Amino acid sequence: MDPIERKSAAEVIDKESEFTSATDDDEPTEEEIRASVRRSMQQALSGETRPADDALEEIRRELAAYADARQDN
Repeated sequence: MDPIERKSAAEVIDKESEFTSATDDDEPTEEEIRASVRRSMQQALSGETRPADDALEEIRRELAAYADARQDN
């Protein structure tokens, strides 16, 4: 692809991604992201947390149970 075609293709992709992101209801808005970060910070500051090792161990157990259930079927 020559440089002019490459630039044109990039412009089309940029325009399509602008349209998609503006109309995609599955994506959180900037305000929703900010609100989520605020809530997370408030939880952390108020001590509503648990050690990462505990959370990761829970995830490992859930994944192992899921894998076991799939093997049984």
